[in-house]
Amino acid sequence: MVALTAVGGLQVGDRVRLAFDGGPTSNGVVELVVPGGGLAIRLPDLTDAVLFIELEGSNPEKFHTGWWLSVYDAKRANELEAPAKRTFVRVHETLITK
Repeated sequence: MVALTAVGGLQVGDRVRLAFDGGPTSNGVVELVVPGGGLAIRLPDLTDAVLFIELEGSNPEKFHTGWWLSVYDAKRANELEAPAKRTFVRVHETLITK
């Protein structure tokens, strides 16, 4: 439910700041918002990386979240892989309902 609220509260052109667990913090610009469906953020500080979050399903109690971080510089991609995975796992675990 946290992710649904976060995606719903952003608009194209909004500036955001992302922090990867154990890695860099980056400024970004929201490039695409699909209400209740997805979000794309361009991260120019990370060699023009793009973070895409996809939400599948209309039931806020049961939905699937997909995370993609596309980094177009091989060295930077290697640096970001572990921190991004840690961050995605942490966020995913906060979405699990008992």
